[in-house]
Amino acid sequence: MSCTKSNEPLKPEWPVNVMVFKPTDNADDIMKRIKPTEDPIQKYEKDGVKKDTHNTKHHFDTKHYALLFHPGEYKDCTFEVGYYVQMAGLGKDAEGPNAVRFTGERSGPYVEALNKHMEGDTNQTLGTGLCLDTFWRSAENFSSENTRWP
Repeated sequence: MSCTKSNEPLKPEWPVNVMVFKPTDNADDIMKRIKPTEDPIQKYEKDGVKKDTHNTKHHFDTKHYALLFHPGEYKDCTFEVGYYVQMAGLGKDAEGPNAVRFTGERSGPYVEALNKHMEGDTNQTLGTGLCLDTFWRSAENFSSENTRWP
């Protein structure tokens, strides 16, 4: 039996697709760096009326991202965990003095239900979105005072 060696197909590129944040970083700067990893608002037309919905253009994308947060408090830092994005708190656990904590009125990671504003052609009930696009992303080892439910 022989083994062949192959290269890593999606090798991480530091700091392009592996981003590390500290509690001392400005929340606006953190959100600005994360923005390219988020899924965009997409325009569509229904019965001659132009509307917006949350959608992704990242299906089958080769760009994968890791968002890593050092332990501490991140106040008023809200961001979407986009398609092929892993967000992780680097604390010992999700609570306590060595944890990653998102605080403030609208703070912490969230995943938007895609296409939730579309109606009719998608075989879904208006306002429910498509659950199949909420996977291929993860967030772990953190706590948040306020969960965003848009």
